[in-house]
Amino acid sequence: MNTPYRPSNPINPKRGAELFAAQRHDMERSLLRLKLPVVEIIPPIGLALRRGTAYRTKHRQAALYARGRTKPGPIVTWAQPGESAHNFSMAQDYNLFENGRLVTSAEHPAWATLHQAATRHGLTTGLNWPSRHDPGHVQLPYWRQFAGREDD
Repeated sequence: MNTPYRPSNPINPKRGAELFAAQRHDMERSLLRLKLPVVEIIPPIGLALRRGTAYRTKHRQAALYARGRTKPGPIVTWAQPGESAHNFSMAQDYNLFENGRLVTSAEHPAWATLHQAATRHGLTTGLNWPSRHDPGHVQLPYWRQFAGREDD
């Protein structure tokens, strides 16, 4: 099991870019390792787990944040630009399909399987967030420390 990187002291701004690159590389490796076990764990009974968004520009984040607020459509994110791990390439969304249809229920048991696999690889998911469940969201814990945001 991989242990998430936790800096013992605050990040030195001079080394910030180097640490950010190392942390991003660690997440990419974790996500690659995560992808295989998830495919193996979810039995082929009409279920498909597909990778969705990873990196998201701040402009795209602003457009998504506007949905359901100042633009038509449902609310799809609670994070404003610069407040999402996606803005720093430290998150990956997954979409679950059952018999070719997108699963929108956070209660589907396959999400628990994704959560368990992510946890084994040192990642966190939005499945057990206290509110605003986002079961297909997988991210690096402590990502804010590497994005210059210590308020996690």
